[in-house]
Amino acid sequence: MPIALLRIVLGLLLLVSTGTKSAGEFEQWCIADEQTPDDELQAGIDWACGKEVQIVARFR
Repeated sequence: MPIALLRIVLGLLLLVSTGTKSAGEFEQWCIADEQTPDDELQAGIDWACGKEVQIVARFR
């Protein structure tokens, strides 16, 4: 009986220690081509997300 209990405890410990996914770890991200003009990027964002989202900055 103690060996079975030990196996259960070790199994539970393994499950708890695996952790959870962090924010954004398994999400899809889209990165635009740096040659794309801002108006085309904004049109794509408006289509996908609605008019509330604006291009804040362009990273190069």
